[in-house]
Amino acid sequence: VLGVLHDYRDLRIPELREKVLLRLERYFGQVVKRPGLAKVFKAPAPWLRDICHGVAVSELLAELLAHHPSLVEGVATVAGGLPPFPAWEAAGTRLLKRAKDLEEGLEWLRRLKNERQIQLILADLRGDLDHAALEGELSVLADFFIRHTYRRILDNLQLPEKLPLSVLSLGKLGSSEMS
Repeated sequence: VLGVLHDYRDLRIPELREKVLLRLERYFGQVVKRPGLAKVFKAPAPWLRDICHGVAVSELLAELLAHHPSLVEGVATVAGGLPPFPAWEAAGTRLLKRAKDLEEGLEWLRRLKNERQIQLILADLRGDLDHAALEGELSVLADFFIRHTYRRILDNLQLPEKLPLSVLSLGKLGSSEMS
């Protein structure tokens, strides 16, 4: 945190300096209220600087983490990296299979979406992905969530798998079909 604060101390626009400070204070104010989560930050790790820098410069990341501070665990478990989508998809599918009912499954879907979004934001901020690669990642991510949400609803309503239904999705994730 101190390193990121040091990096931004010379900003010429006081409002930006204040925004950086407030974002970091807001997030870490949430972290200290959760002793289990605070343990994630005790050991130095390279991804910690990425998180602090990301919170400082990305309003999306700052908001996600302020509302759901434990999402950082999804970054910690992959040591700050961006696992290839097939590996992430396999791990996510295993987690979803453990969900006992619709509500638990939907909650896991929300968490997985947010964790992967954070991984992608950090990769983008590090310059690990170009625009086309990021668009592709967001599109396969959107497809994953549409498929799994649809499957959960079919199972919950006990509807046949070959139901003549179309799912049309327009939203924040993915845009390959529009490009």
